[in-house]
Amino acid sequence: MQNYFILRSDQLLTVSHCECDTKRRTMDAFRWIKLTLFQIIMLQYIAAARHQSFITIKAGDGDTLSCENAIQGQINCDSIEWTFTGPGSTAEVWFIHGNFTQAAEGKTDRLSVTADCSLNMKTITVEEAGEYTCRQIYLDQQYTVSNVYLSVVT
Repeated sequence: MQNYFILRSDQLLTVSHCECDTKRRTMDAFRWIKLTLFQIIMLQYIAAARHQSFITIKAGDGDTLSCENAIQGQINCDSIEWTFTGPGSTAEVWFIHGNFTQAAEGKTDRLSVTADCSLNMKTITVEEAGEYTCRQIYLDQQYTVSNVYLSVVT
C-alpha cells in the first residue's frame, strides 16, 4: 500500500491509495462475469438436453408418454421417476424405483411402464390432463429427461 502526502496550508494530509485494490475489484468483477456467463451456458445446455412434447388426446383413448434419452438396459426402469402435476396442483410421484406409488392408486390397472421406460396410459380421463415429467435418477441425483404436456378433450 502506498501513501501519498498532500500539503495544504498548515496541514499534512495522508491519502491512502492502493492500485492493488482497484485491480482486485476489477478481477472480482471479471470473475463474476465469467461465472454468470458459465451459468447461462449451462442453463441453455440443460434446457436443450430436456425433451418436451405436447399431446392432445380424446378422453377415453390411450397413449404412450415417451421418456426420451433414458438410460437403456434398465431392469424394471428402477432408476426412472414419473411425476404428474395437474392444473393448480402439486406434483405427485406416480412411479419410482420400478413400482407405482400410492399416488397412482386406482389408476394402476390403466398404467404401465414400457421396456424403454415410457408411461403407457389406457382410457385417459379429463382429470389426467397436465404435465408429466420423466426423471432419470443416477447416483442419488435427479435429471429431468423429458416433459410431456397432456391435454384431454371431451
